[in-house]
Amino acid sequence: MTKLSSEKGPLYLQIKQIIEDRIIHGIYTVGNYIPTEIEFEKEFNVSKVTVRSAIKELVNLGYLEKKSGKGTTVINHKQRNNITNNKNFTEKLVEQGNKIQKIIKDITVVVHEENSQLFQMFGVKSYKITRVYLLNDQPYILFNHYLPYPLNHLTNYDELKQNNDLSIYKILEEEKMEIQNIEDNFSVGFDEEASIQLNLNVSEPLLIRERETYAVSGEVIEYSIGYYNSKLKKYTISLKD
Repeated sequence: MTKLSSEKGPLYLQIKQIIEDRIIHGIYTVGNYIPTEIEFEKEFNVSKVTVRSAIKELVNLGYLEKKSGKGTTVINHKQRNNITNNKNFTEKLVEQGNKIQKIIKDITVVVHEENSQLFQMFGVKSYKITRVYLLNDQPYILFNHYLPYPLNHLTNYDELKQNNDLSIYKILEEEKMEIQNIEDNFSVGFDEEASIQLNLNVSEPLLIRERETYAVSGEVIEYSIGYYNSKLKKYTISLKD
């Protein structure tokens, strides 16, 4: 059973977000039926009305199509993106028939040394969120995300970790932090923790992506460093006007 919390807003919107995330990451695939309303009622321990409200939201967003007497089908898995018209990397992986799953490894509050890079971005403290992305059930990416401290929507981060329920950009949106632009930098290097998490030999080089997300004010509102097992799948970028 997936646990919901009334402190995080209307239950139907929480269910909508969970189902949307499953669609985007290929757990529910285009052309196939999602679980029945009864199955969702049991999973989330909610009423039929709540489930139907969540599904209605996803139908209106163009993810799902209800077929009378047959069920509800996924018709689109493309995430809405207000920052760029380019598809994100995980979206392209799903299009290629892959399954992406995110696992929260840890959520903590960390203290930064004065004059460190993170201190300059966030001050004394920030949240650190560690996640592993599985590609077809194999460890593919280790992400360490850093977010400003405190944030209302991360107050109960132990519960978020337990439910494996977290969307970085959804949190920023709910905190009214409008994203102005995103900057990515790539390099190749070594990291023992990342290699262990990705089931790689520590002597093997990793593709590393550092991302800085900026608010309209010019402040960094998210910093992340990702380590990729490019032996499993190469990182590709496709651009369009």
